Amino acid sequence: EDQYKRIKSADNKNMAVLRFYNRFYRSTEDWVRLQNNLKIMKTAVQGSYRELAIVRELADISENKIGNATKAINEWNQLMKEGRFVAEAREALIGLYTRVQKWSALIDIYKNDMEALPADDKVNRIALLRKCIDIYDKELKQDQMVTKMYSQILELDPSNEEAANELVKRYEENKSWNSLLHILDQIATMTTDKDKAIDTYYHIASIFSSNLGNVAKSIEPLTHIIELD
Repeated sequence: EDQYKRIKSADNKNMAVLRFYNRFYRSTEDWVRLQNNLKIMKTAVQGSYRELAIVRELADISENKIGNATKAINEWNQLMKEGRFVAEAREALIGLYTRVQKWSALIDIYKNDMEALPADDKVNRIALLRKCIDIYDKELKQDQMVTKMYSQILELDPSNEEAANELVKRYEENKSWNSLLHILDQIATMTTDKDKAIDTYYHIASIFSSNLGNVAKSIEPLTHIIELD
């Protein structure tokens, strides 16, 4: 080690010396000094795939050896900010945010992904909205945001049955009758299944008469049923 110290004092970016200290600090579990050593190496190999490997190691030490996930997140965010290995950094951050349950930060990634998509890329936009819905529903328990995002899916794809059915269920549970009527009318208009349309119009008529106490308004959906059958 004394010999390497002399070389390091003369040339602190000597790769052979830096690799020696990597092994030395790892063997002594001196994680802080190992990180400092790796950061010097990272500067020397910036832009190469060796930099990506070093960032992975730095993040792993921060998360699993030092127990500081924030430092690991900062390593990947720095790489994204500088515009290098963005795809790899994004995937690493998704995994990190999931493990440490930083759900809002994970949603921000998906929202940024949506903003980067072409306006007509409905398939990928809906797939990202579903990922956000999963987090809002299971992890954050934010029913209002779940409803909002199902509405966005339905705007992108008016024939999306999953979104329509989920909105019907949620509006009914919350007794949001006007919103429910709007969705049911959309379902009845869009469907090519006559039986489904009839059932939906019956549902609309029932809401007007039973839930809103407006029997006169129930006449129109019942008239649509007669027109269908």
